Amino acid sequence: MARRKKTKTPVAWITSSILMVVLLSAAAFFLLPGQKKRTSSSSLDISVYLDNASQIRGNTYGIEGEISELLSWSEEKGRLVSFKTDFKSQTVFLPIYLPPEFSDLNVQKGQRYQIKAEIIRDGFIQAREIDKS
Repeated sequence: MARRKKTKTPVAWITSSILMVVLLSAAAFFLLPGQKKRTSSSSLDISVYLDNASQIRGNTYGIEGEISELLSWSEEKGRLVSFKTDFKSQTVFLPIYLPPEFSDLNVQKGQRYQIKAEIIRDGFIQAREIDKS
């Protein structure tokens, strides 16, 4: 009975296969769109907010819409923006305070955002997290 010659897989094939897998994984990571980060809190019930904002003080809500106006800005105090959102087929404008920790964020009129916000004293809405839509 004749012995068969054992063939070894060349090192170049193994190396190039590993390199190909790494490159394809990197390309997929950078080129394929990721899943959008969503706020985990419930949506703000705008009718409750408009009726009695102090009733929901201290709660955190998700709000989705667009910046309609930049109302005020101070490097030390932050920004106040008018935020346009839809509620029951009507457009509603809400004042949202962006604290100084968001000063590096380039907020412009017309940009869409998902905001996780807290209702603070006197019914003011303060942003806690901001994600561009």
